[in-house]
Amino acid sequence: IQIPSSSSHQSFIVIGCVHRPFHDKKVWSSLISFIADNKDALHGIIINGDYLDVKSLSSHDEKKLLPFGIDLGIEYQDGYEGVMELKAAFGGRWRKIRKVFHAGNHENRYYKHIGQFDHSKYGTALMSPWEAMKLEEEGFELQLDWENGRTVIGDLEIFHGFFLGPNAIKKHLERSNMNVMFNHSHHVGEFNIAGKIGYNIGWMGDENSPGFSYANRFTFFGWQKCFAIVN
Repeated sequence: IQIPSSSSHQSFIVIGCVHRPFHDKKVWSSLISFIADNKDALHGIIINGDYLDVKSLSSHDEKKLLPFGIDLGIEYQDGYEGVMELKAAFGGRWRKIRKVFHAGNHENRYYKHIGQFDHSKYGTALMSPWEAMKLEEEGFELQLDWENGRTVIGDLEIFHGFFLGPNAIKKHLERSNMNVMFNHSHHVGEFNIAGKIGYNIGWMGDENSPGFSYANRFTFFGWQKCFAIVN
């Protein structure tokens, strides 16, 4: 796919629900190649939540052993390496493009963890995901309120999303006065209602990774690998 390049419009790439380090490496490699091939036509990138899985801080897993070789430091390091791969793909364009990071419910595990009484004693010693990945140093705008953060491009608002199930797009549209784009449910689809369009843009995780060993085969029904381009 080639993105048309002209002075009359801008193009943004949107990725979300990558769930590093449990991402689909083949899909990620394709994304990096796509960016490298089209970098001169891209004006920005939006990481739309759940870029990291943050399994190490999950309340669902606090009494379970983590997958072998996984801890919070490794999750943070893998996320940082992914950002560096994006940076390399954009090359000299990196400092010129707009870069936005939306926290998702998985990154919000950090706030939930340090908000507990027993964990509040960590204070600033426990780095946040955005600090560990040096996002501000790399020029990212941070939207850290996963339920309210959004980026508006033209008549489209992009946010992580909240609703799941077959009617997720419709539910998001009914509560917005704009076109919407989100990732949260890992499905891919479009829905039009009252002159507005909603886009559900999938995920980039690896269902065969140890990070998703808790799920059965029905969990992944309808989940699709995808990223989006906004012109």
